[in-house]
Amino acid sequence: MSTVPEPLAADRYGKRPRRTRKMAGYIVIAAIAGVMALGWAVTVMNYWSTDGLSAEVTGYRMDKAARVMTVTYDLHKPADKAVTCQVEATDVEHRPVGTRYVRTPAGKSDVQVTSRFPYRGVPVTGQVQDCRTDG
Repeated sequence: MSTVPEPLAADRYGKRPRRTRKMAGYIVIAAIAGVMALGWAVTVMNYWSTDGLSAEVTGYRMDKAARVMTVTYDLHKPADKAVTCQVEATDVEHRPVGTRYVRTPAGKSDVQVTSRFPYRGVPVTGQVQDCRTDG
């Protein structure tokens, strides 16, 4: 009794396509996505870096008659860098009602800064919103 051999899967269904082209496409896409993710991470880290800066509000005072806010803060910074800080008066809903950009020159690393600026509305607090090194 003779048996007929079963046809091979390749004979029955055809040869399997090679995956090298498809795999190369995935590798290229993954490489591009990786480069984009790395660029985004570097950009975010650079934007949020503090450069050794910190500002702590030590007091604020409102002159309601003159509508002027005075904010005093301690600024810790690199001695060789000039720094610009955004100082704000904010209302009960944390909206700015007065803003001033205060530049502190290079020279000292620990500085006490006092800033006076006008406001509108009804402020409830004074704060240092942000500090960045110049240049």
